[in-house]
Amino acid sequence: MSVKKIPMPQLGSVAFNKRRNSRSIRITLSHSGEVKVSLPKWVSYFEAQRFVASKTDWILSQKVKVDNKLLNYQTIGKYHRLVFVPVEKYLRPRGSVSKNEVTIKYPAELEALDESVQTAARRAANKALMNEAKQSLPGRLTQLAEENDFRVSDIKIKLLKSRWGSCNSHNEITLNSHLMLLPWHLVDYVLMHELIHTKVMKHGPQFWDEFKRYEPDALALRKEIKNYRPTI
Repeated sequence: MSVKKIPMPQLGSVAFNKRRNSRSIRITLSHSGEVKVSLPKWVSYFEAQRFVASKTDWILSQKVKVDNKLLNYQTIGKYHRLVFVPVEKYLRPRGSVSKNEVTIKYPAELEALDESVQTAARRAANKALMNEAKQSLPGRLTQLAEENDFRVSDIKIKLLKSRWGSCNSHNEITLNSHLMLLPWHLVDYVLMHELIHTKVMKHGPQFWDEFKRYEPDALALRKEIKNYRPTI
């Protein structure tokens, strides 16, 4: 088997494998999203590249599907690692969460990218994020409130679909467990954002002027956090 990696527009480095038993050109994607191409010995690399280039749109659509999957040894939040374990004669995918690891056991005849396995992985990953959030976020929010003279009546941790957090008129703050997916400086940005709401409820010039009193880079951080989504 001869392997040659060739950079291609939009696709990055593509691995071309010449195989003795191949009868046609075949395109696959690895779990990490790398494009792999197997081709017969008699097909030139130039011809294989032309074929792959003609399939660019399809490959990119498949890469999106892979990019949205949870992968083996992927980091979950701040303290956990995801591990997929195929097991012979296992009935259905199941997830478990320990102190530092999220383990997904699944029937060996399935693949880790199978939707049923991914569903179990997301459920367990969300549990791990909730555990992390409950351990880390209330203490950090309380610290920031005390340091900056904010008053908070209650702190709740929930899995929110579209918001990083919220604050109501009773100074009750709700934080998204998916905050554990953010860098720590953006976690603090969200916590301060909700603390500012204990003084100024509505967004507007007054809110951002108040925010900048405590965090001069508030607007830059606001722009940065738009690159993240509260989902896994």
